[in-house]
Amino acid sequence: MARERRCAPLAQMAGMVLVLGLVAGPAAAQVRIWGEDDKEHQGKNRLCSIESVAGTWMFATGVGQQLLIPGQDGDITAIGTMHISAKGDVSGVFDVTVADFMFNPDQTYTGTLVVGPDCRGTLSFVTGTGSMRIDSMAILDQNEMWGMSRDPANLWTYQVRRVSRTPGRDR
Repeated sequence: MARERRCAPLAQMAGMVLVLGLVAGPAAAQVRIWGEDDKEHQGKNRLCSIESVAGTWMFATGVGQQLLIPGQDGDITAIGTMHISAKGDVSGVFDVTVADFMFNPDQTYTGTLVVGPDCRGTLSFVTGTGSMRIDSMAILDQNEMWGMSRDPANLWTYQVRRVSRTPGRDR
């Protein structure tokens, strides 16, 4: 029996962000992540950069589809931490559940994040089990990002929220 693929509302919103970015064109490169009324950053030219997202974050995926585990394709969801250094090094720990198959806690990952001045980025990482991933990122403001898997066989989206401006460690 074929599984029906569900489209999470976040994936629909991420599509709208992409469309808006295409419509905005070159002007998108000047998007400010802090509003003019933000007293702490007023008068500073703060565009999206790796330095602006350095800190400790938490993420939660929607329910996505995965083909990572042979014979166990289906729904996947995860929640975890993301520590980003001012140089773009990324590390964290996550819990993952694959529907009707497994729950796997405390999975580590390391990688890099590259952020462009248009507030889009690329997260490349390797999990503790050796799975290599590349995700597209959208930096919405100083405290929120969205991510999306680039792998057509493994579809998921996620929200990332800042916990601290200081990069931490899980272990």
